[in-house]
Amino acid sequence: MLLLSENSVSALLQASITGAGLVLAVYSLILPLTRRIFDERSAKLLKYLDELKKSAKKLGIRSPEGEVENIERLSANIRQVQKFPKYLSGGMFIVFLGYLLSTFLSVLWFVDICRDQVDSCLPIIFATTTLAFLLVGSISIRDAYSSLKREFDTALAQASVRA
Repeated sequence: MLLLSENSVSALLQASITGAGLVLAVYSLILPLTRRIFDERSAKLLKYLDELKKSAKKLGIRSPEGEVENIERLSANIRQVQKFPKYLSGGMFIVFLGYLLSTFLSVLWFVDICRDQVDSCLPIIFATTTLAFLLVGSISIRDAYSSLKREFDTALAQASVRA
């Protein structure tokens, strides 16, 4: 049985509250970029559809080597891009709830309610939530980066046309 010290539970409590705040901060930073992210996803969708049309034209009467696999890959890409980003809905919500649960369990530990059970599950819940936050945060950064990069490339192209 793992016995947590008051200092470690206090640190987990502070980290859980901070983690919940970070989830809200990441979400509030992503929200202004959602239009750009959705535009980027739409551009990818149009690109995949264009590639799919070209591959379908190549098929004709007989199927060249690899075209069927190419169409299946493009179809999978299209299905992925058509969906609302899960990290913006369920992912962020689950991570936020994980940090709230970790905070709640820390408070239970301090008031000496179910301390033995909290001792065993608090570190696991906190670690799992933190790993999930790292994943959700990485995906958020990737989407923000790709949309901002596309916007930068568009601005660069417009600047070179004007020059």
